[in-house]
Amino acid sequence: MNSVLLLLAILGQSPPLTVTPNWALLTKPTVQRALELTVPQTRAIFAIHTTAVAALKRLARRHSKAPVPPVGTPDPALPALEKFGKGLPLDKQERLAPITLQAYGPRVLTAPGIGKALGLSAAQVDKITGAQLDTAKPYEEKERLWAEAHNGPWRTVGGDLKVPAVTPEISRMNDERDAKLTGLLKQNLTPEQNDRLVKMLGKPVKLS
Repeated sequence: MNSVLLLLAILGQSPPLTVTPNWALLTKPTVQRALELTVPQTRAIFAIHTTAVAALKRLARRHSKAPVPPVGTPDPALPALEKFGKGLPLDKQERLAPITLQAYGPRVLTAPGIGKALGLSAAQVDKITGAQLDTAKPYEEKERLWAEAHNGPWRTVGGDLKVPAVTPEISRMNDERDAKLTGLLKQNLTPEQNDRLVKMLGKPVKLS
């Protein structure tokens, strides 16, 4: 244990959280605005994304008639986005870290290291995330039944898994589910832990 971690342990404080930025978020216009990227920078990101989409379509055509890449196909844009992101000024990279945590939504405890940074034990994290999973599961069935009753629409994820596409009704169910998951999270954290989490998440950015 180095001297910094030893001092934190003596003071009863959790070690600081190191977040690996989700470089894929750079393709979202709201994130680009939050980072105050320039027009040339946003154009460069668009070019990376467009090239990746074309590569995925070519790959899909080689494997099947459907325009969907094989299961497990890595996003070809990620290496270029990571290289681009690491070339940004340090303050913009640091701003992307809390936005990365925000992308987890109410299931933010599944982000690597955040439970420890909040002072939670592994058992406490498992208890909260388990309760959230139990709460979310019925919504998956509700959304599937609604989509079947209304003839879709559907979208494909992970290569071959069909799930209901986002419609106003599905969005309403998602909002209702996320409100319950957020409530579960807050109820199981102390006021101090809730305050710490708010600071970790930073200024909210609309990601959906």
